[in-house]
Amino acid sequence: MDTAIGAPIKLTMPWAELAGTTLPSGGSVDIARELATIRAILEMSGGERADKIGRALDDAAEEASKPQPDKDEIGKALDWALGYAKTSGSPALG
Repeated sequence: MDTAIGAPIKLTMPWAELAGTTLPSGGSVDIARELATIRAILEMSGGERADKIGRALDDAAEEASKPQPDKDEIGKALDWALGYAKTSGSPALG
């Protein structure tokens, strides 16, 4: 293994390999549909934090609906939602 500065690093994306597909280009993703799917999964397992998860995802959806959405704002809202989901006590989210 070459550890020199500037040496190439081989990265793998196991989730793409498991699905047997390649990831789509960013412009072809229906962000509203993806956020709705994320909402369904997280709210279902959110327990007592489902309301907070919902509000964070509302923020993400609101930003995504703008003509020039701020990807960082969407990412921050998703981070909040995932953080709430992780602390909800759901065994599915560890």
